[in-house]
Amino acid sequence: MCCATRLFYFENVNQIMCSDRNKRNRAYTSGQTLGLRKFPFPYRAALSITSDIDCTDTVYQHKKIQAFMNEEIGIPFTNTFFPLHDQNKLSLLSGTLQDYTVILDHINKGLVDAIHSFGEKKDFNRNDAQMVLDELKKKSCRLEVWIDHAESPSNFCKYRFYGRGDIPGNDAYHFDLTKKYGIKFIWTERLTNIVGQGVRLSFNSILNIYDNKHRKN
Repeated sequence: MCCATRLFYFENVNQIMCSDRNKRNRAYTSGQTLGLRKFPFPYRAALSITSDIDCTDTVYQHKKIQAFMNEEIGIPFTNTFFPLHDQNKLSLLSGTLQDYTVILDHINKGLVDAIHSFGEKKDFNRNDAQMVLDELKKKSCRLEVWIDHAESPSNFCKYRFYGRGDIPGNDAYHFDLTKKYGIKFIWTERLTNIVGQGVRLSFNSILNIYDNKHRKN
Protein backbone atom coordinates (compact mmCIF):
# COMPACT_ATOMS: atom_id res chain seq x y z
CA MET A 1 0.00 0.00 0.00
CA CYS A 2 1.58 3.30 -1.10
CA CYS A 3 1.66 6.40 1.11
CA ALA A 4 -1.02 8.22 -0.91
CA THR A 5 -3.34 5.21 -0.66
CA ARG A 6 -2.79 4.94 3.09
CA LEU A 7 -3.52 8.64 3.56
CA PHE A 8 -6.69 8.38 1.47
CA TYR A 9 -7.79 5.30 3.42
CA PHE A 10 -7.21 6.87 6.82
CA GLU A 11 -8.81 10.12 5.72
CA ASN A 12 -11.96 8.26 4.67
CA VAL A 13 -12.05 6.20 7.86
CA ASN A 14 -11.65 9.41 9.85
CA GLN A 15 -14.55 10.99 7.95
CA ILE A 16 -16.74 7.97 8.70
CA MET A 17 -15.79 8.07 12.38
CA CYS A 18 -16.41 11.81 12.65
CA SER A 19 -19.71 11.53 10.83
CA ASP A 20 -20.83 8.71 13.10
CA ARG A 21 -19.69 10.56 16.21
CA ASN A 22 -21.63 13.66 15.16
CA LYS A 23 -24.76 11.60 14.58
CA ARG A 24 -24.45 10.04 18.03
CA ASN A 25 -23.93 13.46 19.64
CA ARG A 26 -27.05 14.77 17.92
CA ALA A 27 -28.95 11.74 19.16
CA TYR A 28 -27.81 12.34 22.74
CA THR A 29 -28.74 16.04 22.67
CA SER A 30 -32.03 15.64 20.80
CA GLY A 31 -33.36 12.78 22.88
CA GLN A 32 -33.55 10.36 19.95
CA THR A 33 -33.72 6.66 20.71
CA LEU A 34 -30.45 4.81 20.15
CA GLY A 35 -30.44 1.37 18.54
CA LEU A 36 -28.22 -1.43 17.33
CA ARG A 37 -26.06 -0.50 14.33
CA LYS A 38 -26.58 -2.46 11.13
CA PHE A 39 -22.82 -3.14 10.99
CA PRO A 40 -20.14 -2.91 13.71
CA PHE A 41 -18.51 0.53 13.87
CA PRO A 42 -16.81 1.86 11.74
CA TYR A 43 -17.93 -0.54 8.98
CA ARG A 44 -20.76 0.40 6.65
CA ALA A 45 -21.13 -2.76 4.56
CA ALA A 46 -20.36 -6.48 4.56
CA LEU A 47 -19.47 -9.11 1.98
CA SER A 48 -20.39 -12.78 2.25
CA ILE A 49 -18.53 -15.41 0.19
CA THR A 50 -19.78 -18.96 -0.23
CA SER A 51 -17.40 -21.43 -1.83
CA ASP A 52 -18.78 -24.68 -3.20
CA ILE A 53 -16.41 -27.62 -3.58
CA ASP A 54 -17.43 -28.09 -7.26
CA CYS A 55 -14.51 -28.77 -9.62
CA THR A 56 -12.10 -29.18 -6.71
CA ASP A 57 -11.07 -32.73 -7.47
CA THR A 58 -8.00 -33.25 -5.28
CA VAL A 59 -6.66 -32.44 -1.82
CA TYR A 60 -3.91 -30.43 -3.50
CA GLN A 61 -6.43 -28.13 -5.23
CA HIS A 62 -8.44 -27.77 -2.03
CA LYS A 63 -5.40 -26.75 -0.01
CA LYS A 64 -4.26 -24.30 -2.70
CA ILE A 65 -7.62 -22.52 -2.62
CA GLN A 66 -7.61 -22.33 1.17
CA ALA A 67 -4.03 -21.02 1.27
CA PHE A 68 -4.69 -18.44 -1.46
CA MET A 69 -7.75 -16.96 0.23
CA ASN A 70 -6.67 -17.20 3.88
CA GLU A 71 -2.94 -16.48 3.59
CA GLU A 72 -2.24 -14.59 0.35
CA ILE A 73 -5.38 -12.45 0.24
CA GLY A 74 -5.96 -12.53 3.98
CA ILE A 75 -9.73 -13.12 3.96
CA PRO A 76 -10.99 -15.59 6.60
CA PHE A 77 -12.38 -18.21 4.25
CA THR A 78 -14.11 -21.56 4.69
CA ASN A 79 -15.26 -24.19 2.24
CA THR A 80 -17.73 -27.03 1.71
CA PHE A 81 -17.22 -30.72 0.98
CA PHE A 82 -18.75 -33.69 -0.81
CA PRO A 83 -19.36 -36.76 1.36
CA LEU A 84 -19.75 -39.06 -1.68
CA HIS A 85 -18.60 -39.06 -5.31
CA ASP A 86 -19.26 -41.65 -8.04
CA GLN A 87 -15.83 -40.99 -9.58
CA ASN A 88 -14.06 -41.06 -6.22
CA LYS A 89 -12.91 -37.47 -6.58
CA LEU A 90 -12.24 -35.41 -3.45
CA SER A 91 -14.90 -36.55 -0.97
CA LEU A 92 -15.14 -37.82 2.58
CA LEU A 93 -15.78 -41.45 1.64
CA SER A 94 -13.83 -41.62 -1.62
CA GLY A 95 -11.78 -44.49 -0.21
CA THR A 96 -8.66 -42.31 -0.19
CA LEU A 97 -7.13 -41.90 3.26
CA GLN A 98 -5.78 -38.44 2.44
CA ASP A 99 -9.23 -37.18 1.40
CA TYR A 100 -10.81 -38.58 4.55
CA THR A 101 -8.14 -37.21 6.90
CA VAL A 102 -7.94 -33.72 5.40
CA ILE A 103 -11.71 -33.19 5.23
CA LEU A 104 -12.25 -34.26 8.85
CA ASP A 105 -9.29 -32.16 9.98
CA HIS A 106 -10.60 -29.09 8.17
CA ILE A 107 -14.08 -29.55 9.61
CA ASN A 108 -12.68 -29.70 13.14
CA LYS A 109 -10.51 -26.62 12.48
CA GLY A 110 -13.46 -24.66 11.06
CA LEU A 111 -11.96 -24.48 7.55
CA VAL A 112 -14.90 -26.50 6.22
CA ASP A 113 -18.24 -25.48 7.72
CA ALA A 114 -20.95 -26.66 5.32
CA ILE A 115 -22.00 -29.87 3.60
CA HIS A 116 -22.58 -29.53 -0.15
CA SER A 117 -25.43 -32.04 -0.43
CA PHE A 118 -24.44 -35.69 -0.04
CA GLY A 119 -22.37 -35.29 -3.19
CA GLU A 120 -22.35 -36.61 -6.73
CA LYS A 121 -23.90 -40.06 -6.35
CA LYS A 122 -26.60 -40.84 -8.91
CA ASP A 123 -28.09 -43.81 -7.04
CA PHE A 124 -28.03 -42.02 -3.67
CA ASN A 125 -30.44 -43.39 -1.09
CA ARG A 126 -31.32 -43.05 2.59
CA ASN A 127 -28.74 -45.66 3.64
CA ASP A 128 -25.97 -43.49 2.12
CA ALA A 129 -27.14 -40.55 4.19
CA GLN A 130 -27.15 -42.61 7.38
CA MET A 131 -23.64 -43.90 6.64
CA VAL A 132 -22.23 -40.39 6.11
CA LEU A 133 -23.93 -38.89 9.17
CA ASP A 134 -22.80 -41.79 11.37
CA GLU A 135 -19.22 -41.23 10.21
CA LEU A 136 -19.38 -37.51 10.98
CA LYS A 137 -20.87 -38.13 14.41
CA LYS A 138 -18.28 -40.81 15.16
CA LYS A 139 -15.53 -38.24 14.51
CA SER A 140 -17.36 -35.50 16.49
CA CYS A 141 -17.77 -33.38 13.35
CA ARG A 142 -20.82 -31.17 13.73
CA LEU A 143 -22.09 -28.99 10.88
CA GLU A 144 -25.14 -26.73 10.84
CA VAL A 145 -25.22 -25.57 7.20
CA TRP A 146 -26.48 -27.52 4.19
CA ILE A 147 -26.04 -26.27 0.58
CA ASP A 148 -27.80 -28.02 -2.32
CA HIS A 149 -25.66 -29.12 -5.26
CA ALA A 150 -26.56 -29.08 -8.98
CA GLU A 151 -29.03 -31.96 -9.57
CA SER A 152 -28.02 -34.20 -6.70
CA PRO A 153 -30.96 -36.44 -5.68
CA SER A 154 -30.11 -35.62 -2.06
CA ASN A 155 -31.07 -31.96 -2.60
CA PHE A 156 -34.05 -30.43 -0.85
CA CYS A 157 -37.04 -28.91 -2.67
CA LYS A 158 -38.32 -30.86 -5.69
CA TYR A 159 -39.24 -27.62 -7.45
CA ARG A 160 -35.59 -26.62 -7.80
CA PHE A 161 -33.16 -29.04 -9.46
CA TYR A 162 -35.25 -32.11 -8.68
CA GLY A 163 -34.27 -32.59 -5.04
CA ARG A 164 -35.82 -35.62 -3.38
CA GLY A 165 -34.19 -35.40 0.04
CA ASP A 166 -37.32 -33.98 1.69
CA ILE A 167 -39.96 -36.20 0.07
CA PRO A 168 -41.15 -38.83 2.61
CA GLY A 169 -41.30 -42.30 1.10
CA ASN A 170 -38.73 -41.56 -1.60
CA ASP A 171 -35.56 -43.69 -1.63
CA ALA A 172 -33.51 -40.49 -1.27
CA TYR A 173 -35.49 -39.11 1.69
CA HIS A 174 -33.17 -38.07 4.52
CA PHE A 175 -34.56 -34.80 5.91
CA ASP A 176 -35.41 -36.33 9.28
CA LEU A 177 -31.92 -37.85 9.64
CA THR A 178 -30.14 -34.67 8.56
CA LYS A 179 -32.22 -32.49 10.89
CA LYS A 180 -31.60 -34.83 13.80
CA TYR A 181 -27.86 -34.75 13.06
CA GLY A 182 -27.90 -30.98 13.58
CA ILE A 183 -28.39 -29.15 10.27
CA LYS A 184 -30.16 -25.84 10.98
CA PHE A 185 -29.67 -23.78 7.82
CA ILE A 186 -30.48 -24.92 4.26
CA TRP A 187 -29.89 -23.23 0.89
CA THR A 188 -32.01 -24.63 -1.96
CA GLU A 189 -30.22 -22.91 -4.86
CA ARG A 190 -32.49 -19.88 -5.03
CA LEU A 191 -30.69 -16.83 -6.45
CA THR A 192 -31.31 -13.14 -7.04
CA ASN A 193 -29.58 -10.55 -9.22
CA ILE A 194 -30.50 -7.74 -6.84
CA VAL A 195 -27.81 -6.81 -4.31
CA GLY A 196 -28.86 -5.21 -1.04
CA GLN A 197 -31.92 -7.06 0.18
CA GLY A 198 -32.29 -4.74 3.18
CA VAL A 199 -32.95 -1.66 1.01
CA ARG A 200 -36.47 -0.25 1.16
CA LEU A 201 -38.40 -0.52 -2.09
CA SER A 202 -38.85 2.90 -3.68
CA PHE A 203 -38.42 4.65 -7.03
CA ASN A 204 -34.93 5.79 -6.03
CA SER A 205 -33.83 2.36 -4.81
CA ILE A 206 -34.80 0.88 -8.19
CA LEU A 207 -33.19 3.75 -10.10
CA ASN A 208 -29.95 3.36 -8.14
CA ILE A 209 -29.52 -0.20 -9.45
CA TYR A 210 -28.34 1.35 -12.73
CA ASP A 211 -24.68 2.36 -12.73
CA ASN A 212 -23.33 4.02 -15.86
CA LYS A 213 -19.81 2.83 -14.99
CA HIS A 214 -20.90 -0.79 -15.33
CA ARG A 215 -22.86 -0.61 -18.55
CA LYS A 216 -21.97 -3.01 -21.35
CA ASN A 217 -20.24 -1.66 -24.45
